[in-house]
Amino acid sequence: MSTRGLVVLVLLGSLALACAEDPEALIREERWQDGIVALDKVIASKPTARAYLLRALAHGNLDQRQEEIADATEALFLDPKSAAPRAERATAYEALGRYDEALADLNEAIRLEPDYAYSYTRRGDLYRQRGRYQDALRDLDVAVSRDPKSSDAFHNRGNVYFELGDLESALRDYSEAIRLNPKNALAYGGRGGLYRAADQPERALPDLREAIRLRPDLAHLHKELANVHVQLGNCAEALKEVNEAIRLQPRYAQAFNDRGFIYRDMGRYEEALAEFTRAASLDTLYTSHRDLEIARVHANQAVTLYLLHRDGEAEREAQDAIHRGFDPSQLDDLMAYVRGLPGESACR
Repeated sequence: MSTRGLVVLVLLGSLALACAEDPEALIREERWQDGIVALDKVIASKPTARAYLLRALAHGNLDQRQEEIADATEALFLDPKSAAPRAERATAYEALGRYDEALADLNEAIRLEPDYAYSYTRRGDLYRQRGRYQDALRDLDVAVSRDPKSSDAFHNRGNVYFELGDLESALRDYSEAIRLNPKNALAYGGRGGLYRAADQPERALPDLREAIRLRPDLAHLHKELANVHVQLGNCAEALKEVNEAIRLQPRYAQAFNDRGFIYRDMGRYEEALAEFTRAASLDTLYTSHRDLEIARVHANQAVTLYLLHRDGEAEREAQDAIHRGFDPSQLDDLMAYVRGLPGESACR
């Protein structure tokens, strides 16, 4: 199971059983819904901080964030000096985009228990999402030093190195995360994304397939695999994966943007434009570099409009992209790239 789950179980010790099945065993086996049912019975009989925190963990793994917050808050009420409920609640706040509240909880968790490595793991990832890379590395170095068996800490630090362009350090951390926990789907996904960025799609493919086997519910893994299929020239498989990403997360702006890329490379310009337009209206999921990501969407709209000979609209989108921070020279390069696409799609 995840480092987070193991840390919570270690901190909590053993629950006195008030039901037929051991809730701790269910959580260890990642049987989240069964664990919630068992913990409902424990809490109904004898509510404790331990039971509420375990149930919060289960709700979080089912992406039930409001329930996770409610249970972590109950745990905190019963054990106000513990770091674990704050770190768990911060995880939910972060997932909901409530970053200031997440940071406040993590700061307090670290103040209360400076040796609790998981708080640094979470805060480091939060800093990364806000573009505070040096703060992120500082926290994640602490997390790794205090818990060198934490797969999550190595994975999160790998993400920071990747975004900083240090692919060698990122690869080392992703691989260590996988060695520590071969079921860490996010680490496989991170390493697969790194191989894709390094133009090594043949190496990316098995990692992303393994990530999806472990966590088929994660939309960003399907989106990443779609991009690998594009590199391999297999647009049919790429469309299948990006469609699955959008099915799983219907407001996933970056997935609509990527589906636009695929359609454009296939010469299906009207469909591509529709995808870019949709992506531009869905900016809620962007975190770090949000404005630049939106600028890229407008740049793609501009290029596609030029290809459709709708020059007036294209110029307006191009100016919008530049106003939002898109480099004009990169816009020229993008135009040169799409003009060089073959008349017939190279996709299979």
